[in-house]
Amino acid sequence: MNNDFLWQEDVDFCGIVIRFAIVKFDGTNEFGACVAQMFDDEFVMVDAAICNNFNSAKSFLLKNAIEGNLEKLKIIGNNLETL
Repeated sequence: MNNDFLWQEDVDFCGIVIRFAIVKFDGTNEFGACVAQMFDDEFVMVDAAICNNFNSAKSFLLKNAIEGNLEKLKIIGNNLETL
């Protein structure tokens, strides 16, 4: 299996490296959207979805992974401000 990464972006949150990626599965019309975190020297998947098209994979990352985590970070920030 040699799936092609169509898009990926690594983000460093103060030493915690997160990879957002979209992959096209070989021999199918399906796409994978995944979020992985770097542990030691390799990425470990922490959230993923199989999608019917590229736009669905983008939507998964935008809604579930990116916006969801931004909301959590805002809550953490608000909690820290009240300390």
